[in-house]
Amino acid sequence: MTVRHMLRRLTPVWWGSLDRRTMRGDLAAGLTVAVMLVPQGMAYALLGGVPPAYGLFASMVPLLTYAVFGGSRQLAAGIVAIDMLIVGGALARIGPAGPAEAVGLAITLGVMAGALHLALGVFRLGFVTDFISRPVIVGFTTAAPLLIGLSQIGHLMGVQLPRASDAIGLGPPR
Repeated sequence: MTVRHMLRRLTPVWWGSLDRRTMRGDLAAGLTVAVMLVPQGMAYALLGGVPPAYGLFASMVPLLTYAVFGGSRQLAAGIVAIDMLIVGGALARIGPAGPAEAVGLAITLGVMAGALHLALGVFRLGFVTDFISRPVIVGFTTAAPLLIGLSQIGHLMGVQLPRASDAIGLGPPR
């Protein structure tokens, strides 16, 4: 088996159908996405409670990996605001000592989520998500932009706002 044959088996089927015209359009689209991901990735990292540079890595690596191994030309992979809100909430509960510890905890959380996702896929347990009611999903996706917007008011106004341990400030006593 040659290296070319092995690479063809590992990469998506559509790679064989690329021509120069398609490649130029795909390159322009890829550069546009990359330019948009710089500020977006940095903002997502701040939402997650880690330094902004890690948002760039978390944005670019999944896209490049999917470009090589993915099977759909229309699907985009990467971080999203809701995921970063969850990471930020988890890190706020743990209270890391500094940025290095926050990054380590965020990476650990990512690896754990990936392992769980892989296990759900291997054991064909995707049907479990059907048990999450529609109002719960709608409420979660509606609250996410509100939380993101409210969390950015301090940055927008240039002031330090007090933080609560939960949405209404009645968290457990410390």
